[in-house]
Order: sequence, then C-alpha cells, then structure tokens
Amino acid sequence: MSRRDAALASVALVALVFAAFQPALSAEFQTHWDDNYNLLSNERFRGFAPDNLRWMATGFLLGHWHPLTWLSFAFDHALHGLDPAGYHLTNVVLHAACAVLVFFVSRAVLRAAGSPAAERVLPSLAVAALFAVHPLRVESVAWITERRDVLSGAFLLGSVLAWMRLRADGARAFYWIALALFAGSLMSKAWGLTLPAVLLVLDAWPLRRFGREPLSRLLLEKAPFALLALGAAVLAFRAQAASGAMDYAAGFSPAQKAAQACFGLCYYVARTVWPADLLPVYALDTALDPGDLRFVLSFVGVAAAAIACVALRRRAPALAAACAVYAIVVSPVLGLTQSGVQLVADRYSFLATIPLALLLAPPIGALQRRASTAVAGGVVAVLALVLIVATRSYAKVWHDSRTLFTYASETDPTEWYPWNELGTMAFQDGDVPRALTLYDRAIACDDRAWFAYEKRGIARMNVGDTDGAIADYGRAIELYPHSPIAFVNRGGLRMQARDYAGARDDFERALDADPDNEGAWLMLGNARLRLDDAPGAIEALDRAIELAGEGSPVAPQAERLLDEARAR
Repeated sequence: MSRRDAALASVALVALVFAAFQPALSAEFQTHWDDNYNLLSNERFRGFAPDNLRWMATGFLLGHWHPLTWLSFAFDHALHGLDPAGYHLTNVVLHAACAVLVFFVSRAVLRAAGSPAAERVLPSLAVAALFAVHPLRVESVAWITERRDVLSGAFLLGSVLAWMRLRADGARAFYWIALALFAGSLMSKAWGLTLPAVLLVLDAWPLRRFGREPLSRLLLEKAPFALLALGAAVLAFRAQAASGAMDYAAGFSPAQKAAQACFGLCYYVARTVWPADLLPVYALDTALDPGDLRFVLSFVGVAAAAIACVALRRRAPALAAACAVYAIVVSPVLGLTQSGVQLVADRYSFLATIPLALLLAPPIGALQRRASTAVAGGVVAVLALVLIVATRSYAKVWHDSRTLFTYASETDPTEWYPWNELGTMAFQDGDVPRALTLYDRAIACDDRAWFAYEKRGIARMNVGDTDGAIADYGRAIELYPHSPIAFVNRGGLRMQARDYAGARDDFERALDADPDNEGAWLMLGNARLRLDDAPGAIEALDRAIELAGEGSPVAPQAERLLDEARAR
C-alpha cells in the first residue's frame, strides 16, 4: 500500500465521518443530560488561569478525572465561547481522527498476522469506515460531554499503533511514544486502563511472541503501562466514590453483577449487528433478577462463546484474540463496579467493538481477490450507506434534550428515565400539573426509581401538597439514602410544620452525604436555634458562612441568624 493510497483512504474516512455526523454540528447543548453541569453552569474550565488549571488537574466533577478533556473544553471556550457548534465540531474532528487511526491499526495487525489483506486498501478502509459511521458511535460523538470518549480513544489507538510499530521496526522510541499516548488516554478518560492486558493478547496473536521470548520479558515491558493503569484506576475509583455514582447498585449480589456483566457482553455485540431503537439511557433495575430470561440467555451466550473461543484458539486465533480483547476492553464498564443508573450504555461500545470490526478485514480481502474490487467495494459501500443513513437519523435525535427524551419515551415507553427528564422540563416550563403526570409515569415504569420520587416531591411542594411531598422524600431516602436533596427538602417541610427535631435530623443526614452543602448548614443552624441549642447553631452557621461563595444568599441569612444565636 502506497502513501498515496493511505492518504486517500484517510481523506475518504474523514469525509464519511462528516457525512454521517453532519446533523450533530447544528445541535445544542444537552441541558438535561450533563452538558448543563459540565459546561453551562461550570466556569472552572473557562480560561487558563492557575486556579482553572489546578481545578482541571484535580477536579472530580460528576465522577470523572480527565484533565486533558477539560483542557480541550478550555480551548473550545477560548475559540467559541459557549457556542455549541464549536464543541460539536471538535468532537467530530476527533472522531474522524479515531477512524483514521483504526485504519492504520487494522493495517498493522493484518501485516503482523501475515494476512494477504494487509497490503490492500479496501479491507482496512472497510473496518475503519464501518466502525466510524455506525449508529452506536452517535452517543460518543453527538453528546458534547462525551468528548472524553473520542479524545481518549484517539490517544489509545495511537498508543496501540505505536506498539505495533515498535514490534515491526524495533525502534525503541516507539515504546516511549506508546507509553506517553497511553498516559494521554488515561488523562482523557480512564476506560482504557486495560491496555496492558490487551498488549499481552497482541503478544499471543498476531505477534506470536509467546514461546519465542521469555514470559518475564513480556511482563516486564508492560510494567510501566500497568503502573499508569493502576494510578488511573485509583483516581477513577476516588472520582466515582466522591460523586456517589457507585452507590446506585451498591447492594447488588455477585449473581446480580454477573448477570449484568453477561448481558452487557451480549448487548454490544447484538447492537453492533442490529443497531435498532437505540436509547440515550437504559436504566438499571435495582431489583435486578438474575433469573430473568434475558439474563439467563446472556449467561448461556457468554459461556458458549467462551468455550468456542478456547476450543478454536489454534484453528482460529484471530477470532479468539478479538473476543478476548473485546471482553477485556469492555470489562470496566460491565457493572462489576457500577457507575450511574445505566444497565448498559451505547458509548461503552466505542473502543470495545474495534477488535470485532477487525474480523471483517480478511473476508473482505478474500472477496476482493475472488470476485473483484468493484464487487467487494460495492458491498462495503452499501453497508456504509445504510449505516450513514441510520447514524444521521439518530444524530438528529440528539439535537437537544427535549427532542432526545421525547424520542426515548416514544421508542421505549417502559423506560422510567425519559419520563423523569420530561417531567423536569415541564416543571421548569411552569407546567406543574403536566410535570406531576410525567413523574407519575416514570414511577409507574419503575417504583424503585428514587430520583423520580425526589423530583415529584419537589413538584408536590410547589402545589402545596406537603404530605405528598414528605411521603415522596421518604420513599426516595428509603431507596437511596445518599442524596442530600431529599433530606434538605424534607427538613424544610418539617421546619414549616415546627417539627424542629425531625428537621435537624434531616439536615444532619444531608450533611453526612454532602459535607460542603452550605444551604444544609444554614438550615441546620436555624433548626438548632429553634431547639434552643445556641452553641450548635453558631457552629453550623459559622460553617455555612465559611462555605458560602461570593454573591451567595446564604451568607447574609446565616449572619442574621448568627446574631440571633449569640444574643441568646
């Protein structure tokens, strides 16, 4: 393959990516799907002042540590302010870079395996194109918050490519390039931390180093990668724990975790083959039953695939290696350490399905040899066109949060989360009766959806239904005792009812969940004051003032109550 051919293939991939994701370029921020917290209400990434850079390097906002992702957002803000078009353009450009890198990684793997498809453009071009324009990529590309997917993916693919060049050329510089790019990937998102294990699989196939080189050498050269991965894993765990994201399914048994993991392993393969009715969120049922038919079938499917791969590892090493890499890469997001409310998420397929896509290269190369380039190219072109049409259609759904969650509620009316988000939008629009109806719908879908109870409690407060609001907050707390909102709001209602002791207890429990909640400290001080606990009130109010930022309404209220407490 000449440099000219490689350059033309790269240009073609960039064009295909822009054709598929053109609707995303005119999309808005997802104001009800994390873009609001990450970008619209967050000023700490805007600019390159020392305090901003310090926060980017150390912040754990929404359970993630990704300083390079923040830095990329900072550059976007410097160039585009808060115009979403600039942020979307960066996501699409980064995804195009990932597509080009998949092309070169495919070529390197095929060459190492001695495949006849290695020197032909079409097989690797097909792998990269079908990966790049697949509808499963929409969530990672069209959602600005998921910049971390395409940025970390580009670094990780670059690291793998450098590793393959090291093995092909022997130039030691590629080792350090691979290591540096791996560090960049981990600083963009931690999900690539399994790379050391992936490199060992590559040592087995296609590099065939096992048996030819000492095992100690193979392990020792991966040690720096493993140390970086360990550091990233610790930081990721701390970030997730700090956000409370790991609490959602904290009580899951090993059987429930295994059921979720097996379902995820099957889900991403099935959706790759048939990407119909994709959703922004597939909510996890906290009462997950491992005996449910879909989980039983998933377990059987995973067991059968594992047995087949082991049995065929010598006759079909490419299949065994691809399946092993897929399972390794996707393992951190299978729910074994749950993060968030999702059972599965389309974005988790971004890196994991690349090794499965590589399996397409040899058959496409064989078709090209046995038939013709025109026939093989025609098959690839038809598949790519079908995927582009589907991707463009789904990308339009991601235009804004109202469009997204309306689509989700119509596509699968049994999912509670879209109804919950539509209820919040109705509440913010001032249509409280409709909000209550939508929250009722969410709870009817899943009566363990604590978030919907919490939101409905707020709506009930708004219409003066105090008893209903207290009941909703109580149910939310029963299901999820780690959110301060339900405690604070129930405490406020108890203050109105002059149940100062109950209110004090609620505010104290809210602060157990969120020790830096200035509003909770203010209300705790007030409750203690009404209970004639002046020293306790002074302590709480001092803390509220200490935490209150510039312009916060908490400080003047706390100072007024503090004067009253000191006068007693």
